[in-house]
Amino acid sequence: MSLRGSMTVAGVEWSKLFAQLKVRLALAACAVSPFAFAAAMRMQSSLPTDTLFGRSVTDSGFAVPLVVLGFAALWVFPVLAGIVGGDVFSAEDRYGTWSTVLTRSSSRVEIFAGKVFAALAFSAIAVAVLAIGSVAAGALVVGRQPLINLSGVLLPPGQAMVRVGLAWASVLLPVFGFTALAVLISIVTRSSAAGVGLPVVAALTMQLFCIPGLPFDRPPAAHDVRVRRLARPSDRAVVLQAPPLRDDSQLSVRGRLPCRRVPRAAAPGRRKTMSDQSIRTRALLAALTALALSGCGASPITSTRIERALETTFANLVELQVSRMGLGPMTAPDFAVTAICHRAADNNDAGAGEWSCTLVWQGPDRRTLRDTYDLFVATDGCFNATVAGENIGGPTLTTQDGRQVKNHLYAFESCFDPT
Repeated sequence: MSLRGSMTVAGVEWSKLFAQLKVRLALAACAVSPFAFAAAMRMQSSLPTDTLFGRSVTDSGFAVPLVVLGFAALWVFPVLAGIVGGDVFSAEDRYGTWSTVLTRSSSRVEIFAGKVFAALAFSAIAVAVLAIGSVAAGALVVGRQPLINLSGVLLPPGQAMVRVGLAWASVLLPVFGFTALAVLISIVTRSSAAGVGLPVVAALTMQLFCIPGLPFDRPPAAHDVRVRRLARPSDRAVVLQAPPLRDDSQLSVRGRLPCRRVPRAAAPGRRKTMSDQSIRTRALLAALTALALSGCGASPITSTRIERALETTFANLVELQVSRMGLGPMTAPDFAVTAICHRAADNNDAGAGEWSCTLVWQGPDRRTLRDTYDLFVATDGCFNATVAGENIGGPTLTTQDGRQVKNHLYAFESCFDPT
């Protein structure tokens, strides 16, 4: 096997891919759809508040690519991985062109490597196009305002852009994992429909295993997966959203190793009976099920972790709110925030779902204040917090000079590392 031979095969595969309408349409959709989303958010009053950074899509253009990333991690990336990866080998079976391909000067290993590289390259390009389109849509439609991160810290545009770039870069490994899975399914089943559809089913299965209340609410290393703690200056955790790492990196490894000897078995002249293919398909499905079950265990969602994340985020948001209200300068430690959290449904202090937290803190006038928040904690360690009562005020507040400012303490989201 030579690198030059593999790159030659990859070049031929790329010329074949770009001649396909579905590939061109997929890339065009990745470039255009973020603009449609940003425009829709600007025109309607309701926001995707159940999504991380959903409350900020009209306040900062840097929130747009992060919201798009959250949705793409669930549905778009598995589809993009399967468009080429799920068809690159099975198409040769469908059109009966293996005899022509395998009689060329390239070896079978070079053909295999070239096809896999072409599939991985398409997935990377599709992610890059979607990322660039999302950033451009946010900047042009909403603007380049500072972004409040998931620890309540206000990031200037330069830092926000770096964090957004790192979040999108972190999804490449999971996307490659789904691409490797699609290639494996394409070879084992010799079906383009299975190669495109089963990675989406696998992604849906991972989501189902992370629904609070099911007995599998322990995430594999991190689901969805979030890029956490990219920087922690003075205990201000910078948490951004991204798709699943451990799950899909395992898929990328387990998806490549069995593929190395497949092209020889897929070559013409070696017939497989329907029973053989059925057995192989069932074995593949059993392996995927076993991989999903490997994430089960004791829940890492504990009251201690929730309280620590809530205290840090709330203190940083109070500092920001006091500054925007035009009150005296104060720093986050001055508010001495203490959180006490428990599950809303039972006395168990672990597990995802609904939580209730009481915050005791020092106000700007040095009075001791007490507020209660209702939290919904997901299995990935991220939660939405909404104040219970009217002590904090409504969604907006009025400053001493009559200005209306957003109340960042009314409802917010945050994350902690569940690993």
